[in-house]
Amino acid sequence: MATPADGAREFVNGPQVPEAANQLLARFSLKALCEALTTAQPTDAEPLVLALGRLAEFDDLRDLFLQGDMLAFIHQGAAAPDTRIRRLIAELLVRMTRDEAGVRKISGAGLLIHTEAFVLDDETGIAEKGASVLQHAVQYESCHDAIFGAGDDGGIVQHLQKRLLDINDIQQIRVLHLFVELGRASAPAFSILETRGAYKDVLDAFFTEDILMKLNSVEVMDTLGSYPRGQELLAKGAIPQQLAKDLSDPMCDDTVRLCVTRLLCLVVLRTPDMFDILLPNRLEPLPQAIAAYIHSTNPTERSHALHMWANVAVHPAGFKFFLEWQSILQLLLAQVRSPQNDVCKVAMSCWTSVVETHLSSMLQEASPVIQELLEKQLLPMALKNLTTKPFPDVRCCSWRLLATLVLVPAKSMAQKMLTSDEIRELLLDFTSETAAEARRAKHEYVQALMKAHGSWVGAFLGEDIHTLLDEFTKQGPFWTPQAVAAAVGNQSG
Repeated sequence: MATPADGAREFVNGPQVPEAANQLLARFSLKALCEALTTAQPTDAEPLVLALGRLAEFDDLRDLFLQGDMLAFIHQGAAAPDTRIRRLIAELLVRMTRDEAGVRKISGAGLLIHTEAFVLDDETGIAEKGASVLQHAVQYESCHDAIFGAGDDGGIVQHLQKRLLDINDIQQIRVLHLFVELGRASAPAFSILETRGAYKDVLDAFFTEDILMKLNSVEVMDTLGSYPRGQELLAKGAIPQQLAKDLSDPMCDDTVRLCVTRLLCLVVLRTPDMFDILLPNRLEPLPQAIAAYIHSTNPTERSHALHMWANVAVHPAGFKFFLEWQSILQLLLAQVRSPQNDVCKVAMSCWTSVVETHLSSMLQEASPVIQELLEKQLLPMALKNLTTKPFPDVRCCSWRLLATLVLVPAKSMAQKMLTSDEIRELLLDFTSETAAEARRAKHEYVQALMKAHGSWVGAFLGEDIHTLLDEFTKQGPFWTPQAVAAAVGNQSG
């Protein structure tokens, strides 16, 4: 006689369609499948867990998990000593919080409360699922009472904050990381968490004398600095100065130093007023740290340095600061031609961002120094990459950098592009880019060229070419002239 485990095994090995799900439930109820799991051997437990998880993915079956005996099973199973059952309950909650309707249902059924224990579970997978449920739920204010409390009830967050005093280091980092992710997911949540002191807990863990805790907190601080609200928090009060102290410490761990340098550059990006405090001259800890990373032989560190520089240089004062620091400026330029393609891509993307940010000021005030930098140094490198680095991902960055440079007001910039061998070979070759993203990037370049210089391109290249480029801008990145399409078709035939 077939058992619930047999039915579950047959279901998970077959097509995942509603008919199969209904056939399974016609033979074994959800309650029967769950009861079988509580006593199952490992070989039977796996298909039962998989089957229950996949059943929860069907919208029309989801409500069955929140009714009667099944709801009681979930409440009891959340605290079960059997890891398999706790993992199943956590997974079911994750699956049911993928949309607002599901979030509202599990919140209304009082199931969010179990995420507190899940976040502190000894098994990392269960803890991650518990955190994921809360990150989904916090986006809906209807769940805020459960998460942040109402009346005398402090809610899940307050309970977790109180537990910080008696849980181990790994669990502390989990909880602090959860606070940071909740703030990323919801602006109202960020404000509440900041008021409750949750981010003070995060900062205290990083500024501690406990080296191991500080190292474990690096990822949490990186995450905090990865979104605007977190960056704004890090710019408040004396926090930037506290961070900068680590850069002055010769014994500072390399991981911490890299984290702090990135964070301080993000602080400058978000709060330009911090520039004069953190980069008053080249000898200060922050500019020296950026310089050290751009000098590094480690490609990853040089990529980080490029991002750091770009975050500072998008501000006029930051751009001028590095423009006058010639030794570092030349290294920043050299990365555009880096033999490591990942570094090369980052360099071109960062230069694109910085130049694009300052285009409006270039329109108002032509600077011979900047003009020479862009036209005589950066432009030749970007052009050379088109032919010497014909990889689609690199070509995307090359075309996009050129699309920004062509908008620089000096007419000579565009003329130098259009007379270069690299552009002449590729501009009218509508089969030069085979990857979709590279085709889009090339189209962006032509659009920028025609927008900024279309009035004279015809006289410079010929009216036929002007008409062809104009049609390309209108038709989109995947357009091919009929004559070219016919030629390609003949070759393939």
